Amino acid sequence: MSGLGIIIALYLYIRLAIWVVRKLAGECESKQLKWGVRVAVALVFSLIPLWDVILGRIYLNHLCSTEAGVKVYQTVELPADYWDGLGRAKFFKENGDLDHSFLKNRFGESSSTKPYSSFFRIDETHRQLVDNSTQKILGEVVSFMYWGGWISRNSGLHNTAVECKEFHGNQFWHDFYVRFFKSATFSK
Repeated sequence: MSGLGIIIALYLYIRLAIWVVRKLAGECESKQLKWGVRVAVALVFSLIPLWDVILGRIYLNHLCSTEAGVKVYQTVELPADYWDGLGRAKFFKENGDLDHSFLKNRFGESSSTKPYSSFFRIDETHRQLVDNSTQKILGEVVSFMYWGGWISRNSGLHNTAVECKEFHGNQFWHDFYVRFFKSATFSK
């Protein structure tokens, strides 16, 4: 829908709301009841285009708290040259990402996204840490992305998804990767 089309649709929608307010409030005898009708109609007409945003966000929050999370399937023991004298990992970049070249590209990452709820336009994402030598998945982060309500999806404007907020930032990813590696010298 073009910008002009959105403006015309919005204008017609507001005109319809005004007509409904006049029709319903005009039949009321008391002034208080007329104001009550006006407020009720305004709330209803405001919520009609936004109901899916409200319910979509509620559903996203539910999914983030019940189904999203970090899953560790296997850990890997790395020799002493991967650790400093205090037992801290040397294979992290300053921003918290894995230094794949330091790890000799033994570990890789893959990600996938699949639709979870077509009604709410929510996708399920999996970001996995893979041991390239064995092709085993060591673990993953499961998250969800909500693409907004029907207005934002159909407006023609750039639409970005809202994700589970717990799984962002350099510190999160550093802590995620640390779970999978242990020192051969410090674990004995």
